[in-house]
Amino acid sequence: MASLTQKIAHNTIIQMVGKAVSMIFGLLTVGIMTRYLGREGFGQYTTIIAFLQFFGIIADFGLAVIIVQMVSARPNETQKLTSNIFTFRLVTAFILFSLAPIVVWFLPYPTVIKLGVAVTAAALFFTSLNQLVIGLFQRELKMSRAVIAEVIGRILIFIATAIIAYLGWGLLAIMAGVSFGNLVNFSLTFLWSRTITRIKLAFDWAVWKEVFVKSWPVGLAIIFNLVYFKVDTVILSLYRSQSEVGIYGATYKVLEILSALPYMFMGLILPLLSAAWAQNDKEKFKRIMQRAWNFMLVVTLPMVVGGVILARVIMVAVAGEDFAVSAPILQILLVATGAIYLSTIFNHAVIALEQQKKMLWGYAVVAIISLTGYIVFIPIYSYWAAAVFTVLAEFLILFVSAGVVYRHLKSFVSFQMMGKSIVATTVMGVLLYFSLVNDFPLILMLLIGVLSYVAILYLIGGINKSQVKEVLGR
Repeated sequence: MASLTQKIAHNTIIQMVGKAVSMIFGLLTVGIMTRYLGREGFGQYTTIIAFLQFFGIIADFGLAVIIVQMVSARPNETQKLTSNIFTFRLVTAFILFSLAPIVVWFLPYPTVIKLGVAVTAAALFFTSLNQLVIGLFQRELKMSRAVIAEVIGRILIFIATAIIAYLGWGLLAIMAGVSFGNLVNFSLTFLWSRTITRIKLAFDWAVWKEVFVKSWPVGLAIIFNLVYFKVDTVILSLYRSQSEVGIYGATYKVLEILSALPYMFMGLILPLLSAAWAQNDKEKFKRIMQRAWNFMLVVTLPMVVGGVILARVIMVAVAGEDFAVSAPILQILLVATGAIYLSTIFNHAVIALEQQKKMLWGYAVVAIISLTGYIVFIPIYSYWAAAVFTVLAEFLILFVSAGVVYRHLKSFVSFQMMGKSIVATTVMGVLLYFSLVNDFPLILMLLIGVLSYVAILYLIGGINKSQVKEVLGR
């Protein structure tokens, strides 16, 4: 019988492979868009998505993690809880995404952006529903079908974008293709979720009230997150040119793709943390969190350092020579991505500990600082201000969430793995810089980076044989 570590590892590997495939098609899609639409057109695309994500994040309301937490604590009520939470999301998301095309009409955007919001609202509506259903697969550690559904959706969006760009049908047709791909993704995920439980429309007001009570602190925190994570792009679109939005949006696409990994991983870990805390097993809780921290450290440091070194090559490969100017922005945002990776552990631990309310003040303060910085400095310094204040915000959230966990557990994670990761990252960085100076192909530089990092980490004991055997089930 597979061990818990093996199950987590296999599901993480499945997600990473699936995400890698999705990432490839996502980057290819972005590459077609940037080359076809140019800076201004891609800026319009970025503005449409950023505006709709406001409504998507509000619609999320913390339900994606709450469903995992509640079902993990009460597995005998899986169908009842899942059906009610899904119905709650369906109703609220429909209302919010119906409002989006109305609200955008009163803002000083060109007509193509206003029409784009109307066309693309369906895309984020289906994404909102899909994120909730995926929680079931995460809780059961059965992510293969959810991953397949995502890959199929990404491939369809890529094919649609390529055809539309070739035929020259324009931005609105591309947005319609995105909506179609997201519809297929959700439909497959929903269909395959029936192997776990049958989701039906359910209006049990007692459950709805319980869900609201549990989710509003998370939902409010997410809304605060919205301020520092997405409002920068919207403010940029209101005060600066769509070309500048396009430059910033291209780097943000890379950040969003990279940021998916920690949420996937912690989506698998959250049920274990919730179950350990429900069983009052504090030591098990700390062991699980420590392993998650070690994994995230091992991934974060080389990603940030390698990305900073290869930033220009990456942006040219992804978006074309016209977006090479985005490289310094990517370097700044990669630092923010590193903070996101590490803070995700503590954010999920806070949820498992049911201490969401204690995070609200921190999120509120960060939101105020970020919003002030964006409003004051973006009109003057454009995307540079947006990037710098994003880094500041992510590190503040990291410190706040870590502080809440420390105060509740009266202990903290060990930093023993950090030293080993720094050594391996340093060697990798030297080799990458040598490869960059000698103009190696990007794919070769990535292989050199990954292989050298893993090899050095193994040699200095950051990875040992017993861990590898447990993951492989041997």
